[in-house]
Amino acid sequence: MITKTAIYLTLLLLLSAAVCGCVSESGGASGGTGSGSGGTGGSGSSGGSGSSGISDGSGTAADTNPDRNGNAGATGGKGGAVGTDQNGGTTADIGAIIIERSGVIKKHAFAITRDNIICENIISPSILKDDGLYPMIDFEMSLITISPNHETPMHLLKGTSESMFILSGNADMLINGRFMTAEQGNLVHVPKNTPMIVRNGGRSDLKYLSITYPPYSPENEILDSDSEFNKLRADSEDATAIIVSEVTPEVFFKDVTVANLINPKIIKDYNQNYSIGCGIAYITIPEGSQTEPHIVEGTTEVDHILKGKGEFAVNSRIMAFDEGDTLYIQSGAHQSITNTGDGDLVYLSITCPPYDPGVDSSVKSK
Repeated sequence: MITKTAIYLTLLLLLSAAVCGCVSESGGASGGTGSGSGGTGGSGSSGGSGSSGISDGSGTAADTNPDRNGNAGATGGKGGAVGTDQNGGTTADIGAIIIERSGVIKKHAFAITRDNIICENIISPSILKDDGLYPMIDFEMSLITISPNHETPMHLLKGTSESMFILSGNADMLINGRFMTAEQGNLVHVPKNTPMIVRNGGRSDLKYLSITYPPYSPENEILDSDSEFNKLRADSEDATAIIVSEVTPEVFFKDVTVANLINPKIIKDYNQNYSIGCGIAYITIPEGSQTEPHIVEGTTEVDHILKGKGEFAVNSRIMAFDEGDTLYIQSGAHQSITNTGDGDLVYLSITCPPYDPGVDSSVKSK
């Protein structure tokens, strides 16, 4: 009897191991880095089918990325990595991901304002780490929405500068005691430790992209009720915001135009005491055109699509993107962006470190 039981248990264990082996091979039952169609997450329990936002399907990420309150957020992705149709490969192979607009979860930006101010945390080093990527940027980008007749509380960002690109509506701002107004298409740069209120006095939502350098941290968001507020405010007594409203675009690739909004050189023209570790540019690709295939060494690029749609070729792989999506392109990737829609393709490009034409292969070859 003991012998039969032992044999039965042995067979049961072997059968169990075989089943586990099949599950692991198709994606990793324990959520490991299986080679199934779920990309880096596999179809395992902790990875999910495409849940890392970099799968070769259209799945959205798990709710794991922190927003401005430390709550969970998410990114979505499509395209995937270099590999066969059965094996998504790794994101390191392809050198890029697409963060889908539909995959970013909305959260409250300030607890005291609740539904009146919403933050959609799009990309940051922590989000990239959560997706199993080595972060090659030192900033965070979020989409902020303020409902009509509401405003942020008085606050400052300790040791952190913020650049706001107005997508829609008008922003009435109180920056270090000075009243300022920015409209759609303007870029507002607020130096570190500078007190601010951003108000929407209009009848529709105020929306803007917030780019914080270094990346936003809840611990560095200091309200005026905080004991540290006045000390930091004194350190920035003469600081004021920079509003960039009119920039003459330059032709870069054939008929592709680039308007550099802010970078270390531009910011020094406004104030020698200000600094920024990234570059922000407004890029327009006409209908039917594209950027030349090129490589930018030492600089990682994040492109947020403001208008239109297109295809993104990187390291011999092609991915499609739509308005509202965000492209993350690692340094050294061989890349080209094509406008496949009707009308202009327009996007905001953030480069870290700031773009330098001297390391762009398309510039060096001319």
